[in-house]
Amino acid sequence: TEEPVEARLVVDCTSAVSPLHQAINHWQFPVTRHLLGSVFGQSRDVGAAASAWGLNVFSLHLDPGRSLAWRYRFAGNQLQAGCLVPPGAAGRADRVTAKSFLETGLDKAAVTGAYKEQTYGGPPLPVTCADGYMAVGKAAGQENPFLPPDISAAFSGVYLAYTAASHALTEGDTGAEMLWVYPRSYAREWGPSQAFAARAGLSLMNMDGTRLDQLLGSGWVDDYATACLVRNRVIEEAVIDRLSQALKSLHRLPAILAWTSALRKASRLAKLYTEAPYEWSPEAAAAWQQKILAASQ
Repeated sequence: TEEPVEARLVVDCTSAVSPLHQAINHWQFPVTRHLLGSVFGQSRDVGAAASAWGLNVFSLHLDPGRSLAWRYRFAGNQLQAGCLVPPGAAGRADRVTAKSFLETGLDKAAVTGAYKEQTYGGPPLPVTCADGYMAVGKAAGQENPFLPPDISAAFSGVYLAYTAASHALTEGDTGAEMLWVYPRSYAREWGPSQAFAARAGLSLMNMDGTRLDQLLGSGWVDDYATACLVRNRVIEEAVIDRLSQALKSLHRLPAILAWTSALRKASRLAKLYTEAPYEWSPEAAAAWQQKILAASQ
């Protein structure tokens, strides 16, 4: 709205591409570089028909280059259908989702909720504070399709931000130096695993089709989807090890090399989050963020 904001401290909980974030936070991470497109989801009360789907079991359908659609039952009789489409194709998401309900004969079921937003697929934003400003949740890039939606991680970000904000307001100092404890702590505690998942997921998306087919054929993707899409789960090293073993047993050398390269890049990015400067300084924060930018390409 371009109206002035008068506050001692602004806590941004909107989205990674919010106008507020772009206008206030001069430590901007180029989130548009990591936009995957638009996501649309719709929930409906399908009554007794819900018994046809197990709770939290995803049905996925990929139309290469056009859409990734899903359908799942998440609570009681609630069935959700959703779709991720490339930038500039938001209208297609509505049509694909409507088709999903039509195919199951549930197009007349009562709509109980819906959402539409641009989807960020990069790593967590490194510098999430400025003088009088903090970014939390989606505004801090702490939620995207590749990151395990672990409630512990989400609550931790909120708690760390709340603690830093409360202390700053009590001390009467909401400058970036006082607030720095929040991004530093989050980066060191949760940044590595989230950055790893984001970078590995990006590698899978950009992988050569033949090699991706070999990965899909290994059966590991089921474990990956479970780890990423079911709440309270995180990607474990054991899952990654199972993929490596599966590829070796299939003698898929190109896929092994591609995945090894993806792991190496993801691990390099993850390690950088453990190197968040302990003491605040504009120069140190900028240098640290530039390293993460370079590794997240």
